[in-house]
Amino acid sequence: MYKTVISFKKDIPADVLASLRETAEKYFDNRLGKVANTSSDPFECVFEGGERFHNCLQIAIVNLGDSGNFRDYVESWEWFDSEYPGENHSILAVFEKFLKRKAS
Repeated sequence: MYKTVISFKKDIPADVLASLRETAEKYFDNRLGKVANTSSDPFECVFEGGERFHNCLQIAIVNLGDSGNFRDYVESWEWFDSEYPGENHSILAVFEKFLKRKAS
């Protein structure tokens, strides 16, 4: 099972938070499938699925992370792989590392 958890900063106004959640949900409904947000916490989005949804999750993460200033509102963004826990990591750290390399 694969899962990504996006936690938003707690000081975000309600209208901005609603827009961020809607944006995230839109990206996880893409040409490779649809993975629903299963979180009821307004400051968190959780998208998870089995092997069949791996590519859908991955393309959503890449495209959403590269979308405008979305990451500016994110407190943490994690990837979890239940079969291979060594693959668990921070999505934000991956983007930061990539952007540093790109700037060099």
